[in-house]
Amino acid sequence: MLKLAELLAINDSVSSSLTQIHPELPDQARILMFSPGIENVIKPHFVEMLTNGKLNIKSSTPVTSIIAGRFYNFAVDLAKGARIPLMYIDTISPCALSTFFCHPWLIELGEVPFKEEDYDRNVSDVPGT
Repeated sequence: MLKLAELLAINDSVSSSLTQIHPELPDQARILMFSPGIENVIKPHFVEMLTNGKLNIKSSTPVTSIIAGRFYNFAVDLAKGARIPLMYIDTISPCALSTFFCHPWLIELGEVPFKEEDYDRNVSDVPGT
């Protein structure tokens, strides 16, 4: 429980600055610019965190590993340079997660693989449908 409390105490945030750069664009258009913006805005803070060897100002805990998601491709090179272990994950949506869990069951029930003539048939054995 103490580890969770320590993680929750890390409350620094980094602004994406996308609203200031393109205030005329709707949120849906700005989200497309998010991926390059992540690297431009967060990478300097990330490098500082690695070079200081601390998670934040309030912590004296050194960075011992990095778990990076899809938008943090730059973390691979930084982890190599700092000789810190990296776990690279690709985050998924709840729909995809549900599909992964239901797929073996759907194979067992004969719902998938689809046969050529059944492409338009609804899958009926998925919980919640």
